[in-house]
Amino acid sequence: MSEIFTNIPEIRYEGPDSKNAFAFKYYDPEKVVLGKKMSEHLPFAMAWWHNLCANGTDMFGRGTADKRFGAEKEGTMEHAKAKVDAGIEFMKKLGIKYYCFHDVDLVPEAVVIARLVMNLLNYNRMSIPFRKIRIPTLAFAKQVNNPV
Repeated sequence: MSEIFTNIPEIRYEGPDSKNAFAFKYYDPEKVVLGKKMSEHLPFAMAWWHNLCANGTDMFGRGTADKRFGAEKEGTMEHAKAKVDAGIEFMKKLGIKYYCFHDVDLVPEAVVIARLVMNLLNYNRMSIPFRKIRIPTLAFAKQVNNPV
């Protein structure tokens, strides 16, 4: 896995006076508030689609964010693997311990349901690094209004 966010360090708490744009100013995961660490009060989760899929499209034009993460073509299993690598790196750098997703955020959509199932099974093999570093899924939302 190659580093994708090369110019972004691991984000740490530095306090409200820090001039570092890549530092937490008020969120200190180790600070105890009302008997619990802040990290326990605020268990952040990364929303897969919003962070790794949405390309910045709005009503005024095309997408402005390149979310290929090194893959040659979007909507491929190569791209899905690149998003896994980017997601792991992103979560590690921010100290995020959970992620949530919709079923088709993870893999390319398919016309035939059997192909979608195969893509999801392949994703399951690609996502082994999430399990190795103990990043659990916080939520899964099935897109029932999106026929495949």
